Parts: sequence; structure tokens; C-alpha cells
Amino acid sequence: MAETWIYQYNGNTIEVKNGWTTELLVNGQQQDRFKGIAIASELNLRGKLESGEEIWASFGGKIAVQCSLYINGELQTAVSE
Repeated sequence: MAETWIYQYNGNTIEVKNGWTTELLVNGQQQDRFKGIAIASELNLRGKLESGEEIWASFGGKIAVQCSLYINGELQTAVSE
């Protein structure tokens, strides 16, 4: 089952998609990708905003997969899950 988390940050739309391919998109542009479904916390996706700020998405959860997104080390809140 595919899941998508959407974040808004300083005018940027950041999407993390977890399906047959897990990917990190910034304003529709792919930043990082993993072929396969994220089911363990060992999978991390990384990217950068045009401003140079670093993005890091990690996955975890026991029953359902959760996504945590950090920008420059600060945890962000998804606007849509």
C-alpha cells in the first residue's frame, strides 16, 4: 500500500512517497530514491532545498510506517498524510 507525506516549508512542497519505489521530491523534482517499500528505520532519504538547507527523511513504526522529516536537524510536521 502506497503512502505519501506532504510538508510545506518556506514556500517549498516536500513529498515523501513510500510505495514500490520510495522517493523524496522537492517541488516535484526527485532528490533521492530507493527501489522498494520502506519498512525499517534503516532507510533514510536525503536532499537539499535551493537555499542549501538539508533534508533528511527517516521511516519507522511497528504496525504502520511513519515518516519523520527533518530540515537542518529540525523535525517538521506533515500537512497531509
